[in-house]
Amino acid sequence: MRATRRFWGVVLLAALLAGLAVLLERPVLLAGTASLAAWLLAGQYRFFARLAAAEGTTAVDQTLSRERVATGESTAYSLSVSRPDPSPLALSVEAGVPLAATADGESRSIDLDPGQREARLGLTLSWPVAGRFSCSPASVVATDPAGLLVETLSLGSTPSIDVEPRRPRNVHVGEGGEVVSAAFGEHESGRSGTGFDPAELRKYVAGDAASRIDWKATARLAEPYVREYESETERRTALLIDHRAALGEGPSGETKLDYLGHVALAFVGSARQLSDPIGCFAIGEEGLTARHPPAATDESYARIRGTLQDLQPTGGNAGASGNGTAQSGGADTLSGAVEARRNPAAARHMADRLTDDDAFDTTLLPYFRATESYVRRISGDPLFGALRRDIANLNGPVWTVILTDDTRPERLREAVTVARRGDNRVLVFLAPTVLFEPGGLADLEAAYDRYVEFEEFRRSLARNPGVSAFEVAPGDRLDAVLASGRRRREQRRAGRA
Repeated sequence: MRATRRFWGVVLLAALLAGLAVLLERPVLLAGTASLAAWLLAGQYRFFARLAAAEGTTAVDQTLSRERVATGESTAYSLSVSRPDPSPLALSVEAGVPLAATADGESRSIDLDPGQREARLGLTLSWPVAGRFSCSPASVVATDPAGLLVETLSLGSTPSIDVEPRRPRNVHVGEGGEVVSAAFGEHESGRSGTGFDPAELRKYVAGDAASRIDWKATARLAEPYVREYESETERRTALLIDHRAALGEGPSGETKLDYLGHVALAFVGSARQLSDPIGCFAIGEEGLTARHPPAATDESYARIRGTLQDLQPTGGNAGASGNGTAQSGGADTLSGAVEARRNPAAARHMADRLTDDDAFDTTLLPYFRATESYVRRISGDPLFGALRRDIANLNGPVWTVILTDDTRPERLREAVTVARRGDNRVLVFLAPTVLFEPGGLADLEAAYDRYVEFEEFRRSLARNPGVSAFEVAPGDRLDAVLASGRRRREQRRAGRA
């Protein structure tokens, strides 16, 4: 409870009367002082009683028209105040609008005059920032009829809203231009359906999507068959999302990172729905920029969503050519070939044994040194380092989900090798550079050739045991590239005919 200036004015008047009574020796003035004091005490008592009644009977309701919006969108906000019986107290109610929202009107409060039973306020709120926001309780300022005392109460509902970043348009997730039929991260115990883990074959029935047909089995058995999938009861997932400089390619709001972030958020949403543990590790130019070990709490889901929504491409050298897999660098290509034939530890051991005195050793030494240089570069790669240090230290089997692009193919191969050790399953989501570069589709035939190289790389990753690899891209741009490839094949067939 707070006293107003009017209250202190009455106190000052009472004190003045008491002083005059002493100075003028007029005891009658003390009666005036006593009367004012009694009036103030009685007023305080009445105010407390009325305030308690108002707190128990005043209904303050705040509502938002939607629970989920995209950044830049608007929602309707409503504030209603009502009390069952008229009250001599005057109420001023301030809306508990989140600070992140911008309102269309200047006034965010409504007044309930003495004797008035209800009042309403409507606002249109815009949401420029992504995140989860909650309304605070409405601030209710009660004033007694004489204007001597005020008190502030916090009343009312506190609705929440999830503000999502604007999703990229026409998100395609698939293999070789075919859309994958699974929802990210979904799994059910003991049941089969669409997913990432192959289970069994069954005959095609009318209504099955054509994308689910297993064409190899169909050719082998001479009739259509569909591949079913099955997943475990609980899944611990670790998201590794790359937000280095190369992931910033693409138009504003439609960069590689925007598309990969959309996929990562879908995994978080699925994990939250199924109460599965999920973690997130963000990779920048210098290493980890965010680390959230797998957990299955509302707080952990919210933290990961916030991290993903706030990610921006880091600065520095992207470390790769703009031509993606087609131009990954001569040293990486040579050392990658050496690496494919030798164990790095054994290569280093052999290099230590070779000398410059022997002609045969002199011939072999550059290749072993190239492998040693390759191993050093791989060890310093932020994605590889995060997998080796952080993911490898997680107890038990983990679904590792890597979200990156195709600009570092050999380093990504090694990272996937580390990720799939033990019982771990690995999902790789790749953004093809050719579909994000400015002017990348100016020459559709050249773009198709580069997409074919990307597809060969994706398939090579998917051939590893326990690894699935998918492309993430704007569907319309991918369709244009694939259409160019089909036209080329048709022209070639026509020419041969």
